Amino acid sequence: MVLIVEDDANTREMYADILRDAGVCCVATGAADHAWRLATSQRFEAVLLDVGLPRISDGLRLALQLRSLPDAPILIASTGHMLEPWTAKLFQTALHKPVDMDLIVSTVRSAIGYGIQPRLPFPGVREEDRHARPDRRPSR
Repeated sequence: MVLIVEDDANTREMYADILRDAGVCCVATGAADHAWRLATSQRFEAVLLDVGLPRISDGLRLALQLRSLPDAPILIASTGHMLEPWTAKLFQTALHKPVDMDLIVSTVRSAIGYGIQPRLPFPGVREEDRHARPDRRPSR
């Protein structure tokens, strides 16, 4: 099962339709708090997460929360911008918007087929940065 977290309704529905057409079971939401409630009530193999959710840092904060789950899902960033190195380390891979639909399907299939290996706990991220507020850049 894949969780799609995307605030733009058209993009969210497009992602969900494309993945469902490819035979991937998915649930879609537009809000980080709803995504967190879903993620703590059922297991998702992967999360396709819009890093730029409406309130600043919601996508990053959600990524940190999801990484804290005992059975953390594969995190796939969906972003219109390049991720900073410390931010990129929260995700196993990133898709840059506009995203090719075939690339979404192949990336998600790879993730749920375990072609993308989870990074646990946080390779290359210092312990003090793991708990840094995601709306602030960690000190270097």
